[in-house]
Amino acid sequence: MGDMQGKPMSEWHGPLPENVEPAANFAGRADKWWKGVIVRYVNSVGQRRGREMLAVGEAERPELDPADILVVSHGGLIRTLVQSLIGSRKVVCAEGVEVDQSRLKCPNASVTVIEVDKAGKGRLVLWADTTHLDVELVENNVDVVEDGDEQ
Repeated sequence: MGDMQGKPMSEWHGPLPENVEPAANFAGRADKWWKGVIVRYVNSVGQRRGREMLAVGEAERPELDPADILVVSHGGLIRTLVQSLIGSRKVVCAEGVEVDQSRLKCPNASVTVIEVDKAGKGRLVLWADTTHLDVELVENNVDVVEDGDEQ
């Protein structure tokens, strides 16, 4: 069957090797992580802040800052997660944010921002932004040696 290193899975023919995680399992694992880590954390912050609000008088309630969570991962996981969250309607796109589901790309080192409310519903406010990178992006898979490339 040959070596698949650096090649898209669409070129694979035959049964997958045992060490390849099926896409549905990968998406399920990403969704489970979202619920178990992100939504759970947002809920705990909301509950803690609710208790704090009850402890002070109505006139003394402080303005609450949002809780920030930084998630760092490869573009494939972020793409899969966002695709799943949008498909399940757990996340909607904010005004002006467009995600083309047919050719969804999330380059490595890009920035994606999802705001999550107390109920765990998200709003995608920034998708796969690379404006902070002041260089030309490498769009190809760097593991692939193309005809004419030196080795």
